[in-house]
Amino acid sequence: MNLLQQRQPDEIQLISSRFGPRSHSYIRLNKQQELSRQQVLDKITSGIYKLSHHACQLCGGEDFVTIAERDRYSLPVRTCVCRHCGLLMTNPLMRGLDYADFYQNHYTSLYEGFQYSPAEFFENQKSAGKCLHDIVGKYVNLKNLRVAEVGCAAGGILSYFSSFCKDVVGCDYGTNFIDYGKTRGLKLHIGGVETLREERPDAIIYSHVLEHIFDLNKELETISEILPVEGLLIIDVPGIFNIPNVYESDFLKYLQNAHLVHFTAETLVALMAKHGFSKVYVDERCTGVFRNIGEPQVLNLVEDGAHLKLLEFLRRSENVRLLIKAKLLPRKLLVFVLKLFGIHKALRRLYRGLPDPEKS
Repeated sequence: MNLLQQRQPDEIQLISSRFGPRSHSYIRLNKQQELSRQQVLDKITSGIYKLSHHACQLCGGEDFVTIAERDRYSLPVRTCVCRHCGLLMTNPLMRGLDYADFYQNHYTSLYEGFQYSPAEFFENQKSAGKCLHDIVGKYVNLKNLRVAEVGCAAGGILSYFSSFCKDVVGCDYGTNFIDYGKTRGLKLHIGGVETLREERPDAIIYSHVLEHIFDLNKELETISEILPVEGLLIIDVPGIFNIPNVYESDFLKYLQNAHLVHFTAETLVALMAKHGFSKVYVDERCTGVFRNIGEPQVLNLVEDGAHLKLLEFLRRSENVRLLIKAKLLPRKLLVFVLKLFGIHKALRRLYRGLPDPEKS
């Protein structure tokens, strides 16, 4: 990744004032999450985690507009859009070793507030695997292919895919998840994509992993070396234009320090083309299938003014968020009153047709 030693300050055009620095988390946290948030914040402010500016991971540009100065935890995370190609990314970034420390010591406790058991996580992954295969299976036939997954955790997605392909193999850095996946009969390695070189997969899955990768270009170069020509790359990342369907048009809820790059279908296709992957299918959820054609393609897939289109969408989403919030206000007020009189749980159970636990 290109590190910028000297650069002009970014122009600041915050989506709204609430995207500026705050002392408290935007989303509600439990005590464990609050503790983890403070630990991460202390490492940033004390300089244990060191920040540096980088060039755009898509076009190499150095001209950015800062649109947010915090994430949903109110950690000091700057989200910037590249003026040249419209890619949205975190900038400045911590060092690779800092992200490794974050994932090892803070990620689960901050994001979940509790520790999933590998068995629970496995079952959740199987459900995600079905959703992913329902989309991918419409466009490619995996029957005779060896399918690998990077960041597979316990291997639930691979377990589901195993019924539709020749063979599966995966890798992840979480040893407890890997150990559990092996008890379910899966072939799993501890590590990253490099561990798949000897496995010779025909297709590789990155499900909600690519947006976490520190150096996307290095990762994609390695993938293109491992996959054969005509091999498939299956990507599932959060899509910016899908925010209204997932986050109630609340872009601040979407922003999180672990996500280093934010994609639209257009920027995802352009990044894949840069590394020799041709689009088979992609949607604005940013679920896509790409085929390795062996040669990088010309980077002319992003329209001029892409960053302006993105900014317009995010500002429009901010207005929609306010409308959604206004519509939800009567419901929230009703819930507050019912809780005040101590009858909320009883009425909710009556509405859902559930038995009263005190009478059972």
